[in-house]
Amino acid sequence: MINYNRISYNFLDFVKDSFEKIMFYHKEDKKVYKGYCSCGAENIPLEKPKSGHYIICPACGKRVKLKNDVYKGRNSTSKVCTYVDKLNDGYIQIIYIGTQRIEYNPTESPKVKVYVSLSEEQRDFLDKNLIFYQYHQQYQYKFIEGGWQKSGKWIKGRAHKHGMGWNGWYSEDVEMFIYPFNLEDIVKDDNKFKYSGLKLFAQNIGYNPLWYLKQYLKYPQVEKLLKVGLYKVAFYLIDNNDYYLSKEERINKDGKTIEAICGLKQKSDLKIAAQYNLTPVQIKALIKMNNWKSEKTFERIKFIANLIMHSGSDFEYPFISNEKLCLYYEKNKGKRTASEFIRDYTDYITAAIALKMNVEDTKVKTPHDFTYCHDICIARYEELLERKRKIQEAKRRRTFKKLSLDYDKIFSCEEKKYSIVVPLTKEDLIKEGEQNKNCVGGYDDRIADGYSIVLFLRETKNKEQSFCTVELNPKTYKIIQCRFYDNDPAPENARKWLEKYIEKIKLKIKLA
Repeated sequence: MINYNRISYNFLDFVKDSFEKIMFYHKEDKKVYKGYCSCGAENIPLEKPKSGHYIICPACGKRVKLKNDVYKGRNSTSKVCTYVDKLNDGYIQIIYIGTQRIEYNPTESPKVKVYVSLSEEQRDFLDKNLIFYQYHQQYQYKFIEGGWQKSGKWIKGRAHKHGMGWNGWYSEDVEMFIYPFNLEDIVKDDNKFKYSGLKLFAQNIGYNPLWYLKQYLKYPQVEKLLKVGLYKVAFYLIDNNDYYLSKEERINKDGKTIEAICGLKQKSDLKIAAQYNLTPVQIKALIKMNNWKSEKTFERIKFIANLIMHSGSDFEYPFISNEKLCLYYEKNKGKRTASEFIRDYTDYITAAIALKMNVEDTKVKTPHDFTYCHDICIARYEELLERKRKIQEAKRRRTFKKLSLDYDKIFSCEEKKYSIVVPLTKEDLIKEGEQNKNCVGGYDDRIADGYSIVLFLRETKNKEQSFCTVELNPKTYKIIQCRFYDNDPAPENARKWLEKYIEKIKLKIKLA
């Protein structure tokens, strides 16, 4: 299926190079270490190697990961590799599972052996009518000629394990590699795609190439974004998941120029955006920084982008500019990330305003020791909230007591079979909730706020024991709920007695 005559680089070599290289090392003396690289080089002198660190192998010139040879045995890793080629009636994409196994054995030569294998997982076809076809390899084991052997067949549609191929692997956070060396060749004779920048997309965005070709016909302006290096904006343009983006992250997908798509119009801004491969919200931050006297560094751009995302708008404090706040962050961030600092600064200013501090004062809005002032201010703010809470709670208790006494005069009664008891304290509610196994113990706020009337329906012969818990509408005295033990419905006789009694009360106070 793969046409090696069309390419100058072997696909299997590409897969091998994409795997991490490992160098095992052995301690031969107190200060003497020798390394054995997966490239085949041996007896490489090392100085104080440490497992997990990386060095450049002097033999192959590749970045290798050091591993102490006490960890003997096999080291196996897998990744997904994609190869795209041209067919007479469209394009084919073959998805492979590449596996690298590295074995270290000090008694053999070479001591380090590397095995790389490819297993075809899926074939995708994009025909000339831009219709997708997918086939997945379905493996199974059969007993053939005296032993178990792996066989398989191709099945069309959704794979049993990995969803829809590229998307399934991508969502599992598996490394995906696209073979890039033939991509320009396969589209150069196709008028629809010859300017699509497929190789740029594969190398810098690294997502499903056939998906990109189909999206390119919907958004041909993506070519301009790729050519100037705005790779993240290009992906946002053709991505279909706008539903999950905030308005700050979205771009104008109907725009035909770079300025219309993401707002960039100055060459200097375009250069910075391409240099750092900025996201749409980071580009908005960059544009907001046009009047700054300070340098537009990537860290500062990210800070302003965090400000925008934190506020959900073009966020600015009226008493401090974004530029000064950013510079203040750089001096006082400590171990905080930008988003953590913005959160803490917002909390600090909220507390300062509540404490009636003058936020226009430099010593307040940008204190010398932010952490200390933040902690002190927040502590005082919490004390203020606690005082307000206690005042509010005392007010609620007084309101609850007054209403309870009023309800007691209206509803309390004792008849031959049933009685009505009105709770006069929160403790009465808690006791009822515990005995009747319901949540009425927390209804004191609802009663104080005028949302509910709570009554206890009791059997007169056992008046101290919970029987049914009742909730009424305070305006109409309509029964909202009448519950027996564990929120079961009240017995029918008790419910009917309660309804008749409530009707008598309504007539008495002319609510009927």
